Amino acid sequence: MSPSLPLTSLLFNAALLLTVVLVLDLATTHRRLESLQGRQLLTGAILGGIGIGIMMAPLTLLPGLIFDVRSVLLAVSGLFFGPLPTAVAMAMTAAYRLAFGGAAAWAGVAVILASGLIGIAWRHYRHHGRPSLDAIGWRELLALGLVVHLVMLAVLLLMLGGIARAVLAEIALPVMLVHPLLTVALGLLLSRRMAYQASLRALQQSEQRYHSLFDNSHTVMLIVDPASGAIVAANPAAADYYGWSQEQLAGMNIAAINTLPATEIEAEMGRARARQNNRFEFRHRRADGSVRDVEVFAGPIQVGDRQLLYSIVHDNSERKQAEARLAESEARRAAEQAAALEDQRQGRIAALNLMEDAIAAKARAEASLAELRENKERLKLALQAANQGIYDFNMQTGEIIVSPEYATMLGYDPASFRETNVAWLERLHPDDYPRVAQLYRDYLAGKLPEYRVEVRLKTRAGDWKWILTLGRVVARDDTGRPLRMLGTHTDIDQQKRAEAERHALEARYRDLFDANPHPMWVYDQETLAFLAVNDAAIAHYGYGRDEFLAMTIEDIRPAEDVPAMLAAVERSREGLHESGVWRHCRKDGSVILVEIASHPLDFGGRRARAVLAHDVTQARQVETALRKSEQMFRALFDNNMDAVLLTTPDGDILAANHEAQRLFGRSEEELCAVGRSGVVDASDPRLLAALAERKEKGRFRGELTLVDADGRRFPAEVSSIVFTASDGRPMTSLIVRDITERKLAAEKDQQQLKELRQWYELTLGRESRVLELKTEVNALLCKLGATPRYSSVEAGESGATANDGGGLTPCRNS
Repeated sequence: MSPSLPLTSLLFNAALLLTVVLVLDLATTHRRLESLQGRQLLTGAILGGIGIGIMMAPLTLLPGLIFDVRSVLLAVSGLFFGPLPTAVAMAMTAAYRLAFGGAAAWAGVAVILASGLIGIAWRHYRHHGRPSLDAIGWRELLALGLVVHLVMLAVLLLMLGGIARAVLAEIALPVMLVHPLLTVALGLLLSRRMAYQASLRALQQSEQRYHSLFDNSHTVMLIVDPASGAIVAANPAAADYYGWSQEQLAGMNIAAINTLPATEIEAEMGRARARQNNRFEFRHRRADGSVRDVEVFAGPIQVGDRQLLYSIVHDNSERKQAEARLAESEARRAAEQAAALEDQRQGRIAALNLMEDAIAAKARAEASLAELRENKERLKLALQAANQGIYDFNMQTGEIIVSPEYATMLGYDPASFRETNVAWLERLHPDDYPRVAQLYRDYLAGKLPEYRVEVRLKTRAGDWKWILTLGRVVARDDTGRPLRMLGTHTDIDQQKRAEAERHALEARYRDLFDANPHPMWVYDQETLAFLAVNDAAIAHYGYGRDEFLAMTIEDIRPAEDVPAMLAAVERSREGLHESGVWRHCRKDGSVILVEIASHPLDFGGRRARAVLAHDVTQARQVETALRKSEQMFRALFDNNMDAVLLTTPDGDILAANHEAQRLFGRSEEELCAVGRSGVVDASDPRLLAALAERKEKGRFRGELTLVDADGRRFPAEVSSIVFTASDGRPMTSLIVRDITERKLAAEKDQQQLKELRQWYELTLGRESRVLELKTEVNALLCKLGATPRYSSVEAGESGATANDGGGLTPCRNS
C-alpha cells in the first residue's frame, strides 16, 4: 500500500512557504544592504534555505524518490523575485537534491530547473498589458500553477523510466489538486504584501511631504497644546525668528513668548480652539529680549486623540511703526493744513488791502497773489499725498526742493540732503527706467491726467525701496513748455512686500491644491456644484476638468447614498469636518471607497468648501485580505493535529494551539506562564545539545522527554526552527508529537523478534524431530475428528514445498 502525505510534512512545508512573505519584506524594504545585487543574492540564499527546509520534510514514495512543494516555491520565486534570487535558490536546492541522492535525483533537479525557469519566463513575458504583481489575480496564479506542475509530471514521466507510471498514478491527482492551489495561495499572499508595502510607502511619502512643508516654510509656524500652553512643535523659521532652537521652543510654554497675562492667553486660545476667532494681534518676546508686534493666524487641528492649535506668525512691527508714523504725519499734515488755511485767509485779507493801495504796490500784490496760488496748489497735493514726502521740481534747471520726509524715507539726513533730477535718476532701479520715461513723456504730451508711477529707489544703505510718485505740472511758459512740477513721494515698500508675500502665499496654497497627490475639489455649499478640481481628481475619477465643472457632488455618488450625503453636507457647513468613508463613482462606473475631509472657505465671494478625498479602497481590501489570511493561518495553527507552540529563543511561550493544550493538560494562559521549562524535562541530557544545535543551525529535529501538567514524562518527537517576526524580533516554533505508542509498539516488535530468535535457536539442528512432532499432532487431531493443524507436513509428504499449500490438507483414511 502506498504511503499518504503526512499532515506534519504538509504543515511544515506550508509554514516554510509562508516565510517567503518575510523574504519579500527583506527584498523590498531592507536598507542595510548597500547594493541591489547584494540584496538579491541574500534573498536567493534565503529562498534556497527555505527550499532545502521543504525537502527535509518530504513524502518518501520509494527509497531515493521524494515528493514535496519545492516546485511551488521556485515558480513563485521566479515570478515575484526575478532571475538572480531564483537562480541562487535553484542552485542551492539542486545541490541538496543531488546530495540527498536516490534513483530520482536527476529527475528532481530537472523539476527544480523547470519550475524556476517557468516562473522567470512568466515574469518576463507578463509585462505587456498585465496588472502589476501587487494586483495579480488568482486566475493567473492558478494558470501558472497548472503549467508548472503539468511540466513537472511530464519531466517525471520522461526521466523515471519503468517506475514512472506507478509514481504518476500515486502523485498526479494530489499534485494537480493541491500544488496549483498552493501556488495561488502563496502568490496572492505575496501580492497582497506588496500592495500593503506600497500603501505604507505612499503613506510615508505623504507624511514626509507634509512634514517638509512645515519644516521648509519660510513662515513662522508653531503647534501649541491649548490645555497647557506647551509648545509641541516649531519649524526652523520659528527658531530663526525667535532666536531659540527648535528643541528649546518645543520645551517652552507659549507664556514665555506671549507678553499677555496667562489668563488672557488662555482665553485667546479658547477662542481659537472654539473657532470664534482665527486672527490675533500679540506682542511676542524673542530670545534677545526684544519684543515684536505679530499677527497670528490660529486654528484647531486634531493629532491622534489630542486637539492642538496651529499658529502662523507674521511680524508686523514695521507695519505698526509705519502706522504710527502715518498717524504722526497725519497730525502734522492737519497742523500744516490749518496753518495754510490761515495763511490763505491772511493772504486774502492782504490782497484786499493791497487792492486799495497805489499802483506802485500793484506788482507786489500780483506777486503775493501768485504765491497764494502756489500755496493753494501745494496744499491740494499735500492733502492728496496724506502728508507724504513733497518735492518741487524745477524742470528747467533740474533742481528739486524736497520736504524732510522725502529725505528721511530714503535714509538721508534732511539737513544735508540735496536732490536733483540727475541724482534721482541715478537712484532709480535700471529695470524701472523705461516705464518711468514713457509715463513721463505721456503725461507731458497730455495723454495722462496726472503723472503717477511706482518705482524702486536705492536708499542710502543700498537697499531698494518701493516709492509711489505723484506729480503735476503747475507752471508753463507762454509757449506751453512746462516749467515746474509739484508732487509727492509715498513709501509703499511695506505694502509691496505684503502684496508679494500674499501672492507667494496664494501661489503656495494653489500649488498645494493643484499638485496634491490626493483628489481635491471646491464646491458651492448652496448649489453643490464643483467650482474647482485638481489634477489628481481628474486622473483618479476619469472626468475631464470641464466635465467636473458641469457636475455637482451628487453626480459622483451612488443614487442610494445621496440622501445621507446631503445630510452630512448640512452638518458640515462650518469648520473642519471629517465625514468618514463614502462610496464614490468614477466615470468608468467603478465604485471606490474614500475618506472625506473638508473645510469652509470664501471662493470668489461664494460660500464654498474645500474637500480632500483619500482613496482607501485598496487599504480596505488589504485589511480584509490580512484578516482572512490571519483567520486561515490561525485555523491551521489551532486545528493542527500536532502540538504547536510559538516561543522565544529564551524559552517564553507566546501561544499554544488546542492540541498542545490537550497534550500538556494546561490552558494557553497556563502554558505561557510556565514557559519551556514547564513542558520540557530539564534532566533530559539531550536538551542542551538540542538547544545548541538550534542556535547554530537555526533548526532542530529529534527526540526529547516532555512533562505534562500531572508530572507524567513521555517521549516526544520535537521539531523547532528559528525565524524573525515582522517587528524584527527572533522567534521560535516547537512542533511536538507524542511517540509513546510508537515506542511501545517498537518495544513489542523487539520482544517478538527476540522470541522468534529464541525459537529459531531451539529448533536449529532438530528439524526432523520437529517434523515428527507435527505429524503426530496432525494424526492425533484426525483421530479426534478435527482438521490437521500443520499443512506443511502433509505437503512435504506429497513432495511439495512448504510454501505451496493454500490451506490445510484434510485427514486421509488409514
